[in-house]
Amino acid sequence: MDVSAAIARAAATGAPVLDLSGQGLTRVPASIGTLAELDVLNLSGNALTTVPDEIGRLRGLSVLYLYDNHLAELPAGIGGLGQLEQLDLSGNQLAVLPSGIGELAALRALEVRGNRLRELPDRIGDLRRLEFLDAGSNQLASLPARIGDLASLRELALDGNRLTTLPPELGRLTGLTHLRLGDNGLLALPSELRGLTNLVELTGLHDEPLMSASFLAGNDGYWFAGAQQILTAYFTGGGFS
Repeated sequence: MDVSAAIARAAATGAPVLDLSGQGLTRVPASIGTLAELDVLNLSGNALTTVPDEIGRLRGLSVLYLYDNHLAELPAGIGGLGQLEQLDLSGNQLAVLPSGIGELAALRALEVRGNRLRELPDRIGDLRRLEFLDAGSNQLASLPARIGDLASLRELALDGNRLTTLPPELGRLTGLTHLRLGDNGLLALPSELRGLTNLVELTGLHDEPLMSASFLAGNDGYWFAGAQQILTAYFTGGGFS
């Protein structure tokens, strides 16, 4: 595909959507930044190792798909996407997220599953409209305390990391309804999780160290129990013992 020609056509017609997915692209020309009318940009399923800083000029962009590439870093300019509501970075090689991610004030869904992230930036706490965060299958050993500032968060996936503890600030996410924690190394849950009174799904604890053999033996049906029953069993019993 002639990407430059596709971008030129989109610019000439004021197209709101540009789908360049699955084209084997190894680079995106800087002219991508000229598409002032663009609402949705799909660059997924290519062979991109980076994207140009000019992508930050797409001020009206609301959806950006970059999943299933080979991205090792993101440009600082991505913080310019002030209207972005959905960002999918899954299946790349990202070790860090730029602090500019905190500038994405309109962001509602952030997917970073299947990267190499060792930490989440403190500024992730600035994403006050974020409702969905999938950070599963990374290398996270800890979470920033500011994760508790995500006041709008409803779904949080942290499975498949290296977490042994969770920050007590998670208990401030009172709107959380779904929490995935499996395939880590959790040794305990902070008592502040009692505050998650809207939680309806809590998955993955069956394979964590905090789940003792005696609890599993006597509670074969716990996996299907409601999240509140699971938390109550944990905290009233002094752990799953």
